[in-house]
Amino acid sequence: AEQADVMLKYVTDKILNDYENFSGVAQNYSDDAVKIDQMLKSFKDSTSVLADSMEDIINGVDGISQTVDESANAVTDAAHNTRELVTSTDNVRVSAQSNKRIAVTLQDDVKKFSKV
Repeated sequence: AEQADVMLKYVTDKILNDYENFSGVAQNYSDDAVKIDQMLKSFKDSTSVLADSMEDIINGVDGISQTVDESANAVTDAAHNTRELVTSTDNVRVSAQSNKRIAVTLQDDVKKFSKV
């Protein structure tokens, strides 16, 4: 009976106390696991928002790139058309000068006939 009391006291003082401490530590681990799970879910949500934002940025940059390409093509076309216009204008100038020379020659010829 005395040994049963010693054993019961040992179980009560040591083992139950250690079990209660272990149970408290296990509860702390469980609480920490819940907090870590919440943090990871929040991180996942933030990462998802960041990924969506990056996708929007990529789409925006693609749109800007396409607009710049289209503008560059329009400028190239305008430069080409301007070059053609300058060439045509120069051709008209050359023709006008030629016509002027012909007109002067004709005028000189007409003066010769009027003297006759």
